[in-house]
Amino acid sequence: MESALPAAGFLYWVGAGTVAYLALRISYSLFTALRVWGVGNEAGVGPGLGEWAVVTGSTDGIGKSYAEELAKHGMKVVLISRSKDKLDQVSSEIKEKFKVETRTIAVDFASEDIYDKIKTVGLQSRTNGYLIHALMGSIISNLPSWIYLKIVMNMNKSTRAHYLKKTKKN
Repeated sequence: MESALPAAGFLYWVGAGTVAYLALRISYSLFTALRVWGVGNEAGVGPGLGEWAVVTGSTDGIGKSYAEELAKHGMKVVLISRSKDKLDQVSSEIKEKFKVETRTIAVDFASEDIYDKIKTVGLQSRTNGYLIHALMGSIISNLPSWIYLKIVMNMNKSTRAHYLKKTKKN
């Protein structure tokens, strides 16, 4: 009976250590989220982060808005896209806009809420654009890789099955 007591004490401390570790990890994640999404970093966006910015998916939507906003803040922007025609078009649009730099940029960004998203640049190595995507990324990055891969594989299988079902109907 006495030999069970040291094991129980050991397990108590293992559990307490695990709870403390998880509490610190969650606190750090919440602090980071508050710093990135609550406070922002508008003043830090610009050449102080480096001379160049690389924007993928830069010919439409959020990617295009990021590219325009970074150019507005004085950064040289590398545009990446799958379509060369769209890439050339966006490149010339950005060049034209910043020769006539006025309220038109703010109006363009009003629909995208890009002004709020750009404040996350420089606070993280990767920005997500929306808070919900940042939360999803945070949760996924803390999962063991085997669970993450299982979730991704199930999502891909589901998407593939849906696509095949849809094409079979057509």
